[in-house]
Amino acid sequence: MVSKVIIEAAYLTDEEKVTATHHREAAGADFVKTSTGFGPGGATAADVALLRRVVGAGMGVKAAGGVRDFAALDAMVRAGDAHRRVGRHPDRAAGARGATAAAPRRPATEPDRWPQPTDRDRLGELARLFLWLGIVGFGGPAAHLALMEEQVVRRRGSADAVGFVDLVGLTNLIPGPNSTEMALAVGYRRAGLPGLLTSGISFIVPAAAMTTALAWAYRPLWRASCVS
Repeated sequence: MVSKVIIEAAYLTDEEKVTATHHREAAGADFVKTSTGFGPGGATAADVALLRRVVGAGMGVKAAGGVRDFAALDAMVRAGDAHRRVGRHPDRAAGARGATAAAPRRPATEPDRWPQPTDRDRLGELARLFLWLGIVGFGGPAAHLALMEEQVVRRRGSADAVGFVDLVGLTNLIPGPNSTEMALAVGYRRAGLPGLLTSGISFIVPAAAMTTALAWAYRPLWRASCVS
């Protein structure tokens, strides 16, 4: 099993980053990752270079957030990110082949995660995910939250378990259905206000449409029961 540990570098001083990384290395982690995506900032080349100097070539370093074009990708790879994926952008991948030789490399043993896409890719991914959740998520907020955790934390790796649970706790302070609030929060964290609107609409519309269709289909039975 491959283990990845996230240090949330945006909250730490350089000294704290070094200490945290040493602890992760001593615990036997395979990768150290710069952030969850829920913090105030994403990866920087300086952070990646610092982590690479600390762990050497024996441990993977993964940058999270802030890698949206080839220039940023090249900076991260040169700084020491040995596991930067470029997702569905073959032009970036082709340009990166020469740059990756300059960085220490590890076998690509970690599963593919949510890549660093364009804004349009982010919105499309959110729409597909929450449309699917809105269609199959029977069982109320408990079922919805379990499915979200499976998709967002375990399969896509766009949030860590602690950050996800913190969001669940925050939604409990707000009136309304927790699962809908979580969909809005995940969308906002992923793509800002457009992501919030996309995930919210995608999550709400399927259930609303199915309820409306069932109500319309029930009308003849309701009228018959009223007549009898």
